[in-house]
Amino acid sequence: MRCKVALLSLGCLLASGCADQQETIVVTHAPLWTDQGCIIDASIDAALLRGTLDVEWETPYLLPLAVLNNLSTSSSSNTELTNEVQLTDADVRLEMPQAPEILKHVSDMGAANVEFNQVLSSISVAAGDRVGIGVEAIGRPASQAFNEALEMFLDAGGRVTVVAKVVIHGERSSGSVGQVGTVEAREFTFPIELCRGCLFTCSGCEGGACPAAFDGVHGGICGNAQDLAVTPTICELPEME
Repeated sequence: MRCKVALLSLGCLLASGCADQQETIVVTHAPLWTDQGCIIDASIDAALLRGTLDVEWETPYLLPLAVLNNLSTSSSSNTELTNEVQLTDADVRLEMPQAPEILKHVSDMGAANVEFNQVLSSISVAAGDRVGIGVEAIGRPASQAFNEALEMFLDAGGRVTVVAKVVIHGERSSGSVGQVGTVEAREFTFPIELCRGCLFTCSGCEGGACPAAFDGVHGGICGNAQDLAVTPTICELPEME
């Protein structure tokens, strides 16, 4: 049950499941990662309150999202209208009001590090259904830039929070003519704590000591140094009850 306990340590709550009935698609919450690993299960109502990215390893941060199609199945002139929505892309913007100098440094290294559009794989959401998707809220180049910035601006062991603001877009199954049929979810905000080395552990190594040299780390989520502990590849991941 290592995954379950570690995820709960990030903080979770039960999503209310309520949504504005006038909105076509709604991002309801960021569902907890499952014990099976890199799976985003929209049926899980328990939600992450925040994420953690250890930028020392310069990996992306994958944000899990549950997207609800708020439409209902209807019929007109004996023709079934499914009100299906196909998710197409996401706008992502990063903000850091408590440490604007860090965000400026990252932006100066590439504007796309802090504001960009990400094309999503073609996922169709039937009327009334909810699906899980992953949005790379922090890309690898941005993670590399944050690693450099944290080393420059923070003391050793310091942490800072970046806020990811995400807007999901989609298209109604009835088709699009210009902007007709295009739908957009309201902005979803998710805080991600950034650190250097905070997720790294050698507790699963022989004698609990870090090896003198190693090629990389494993653990975390989806191959990223996020949300769960990472350890040298030659060591075992720590077991957590």
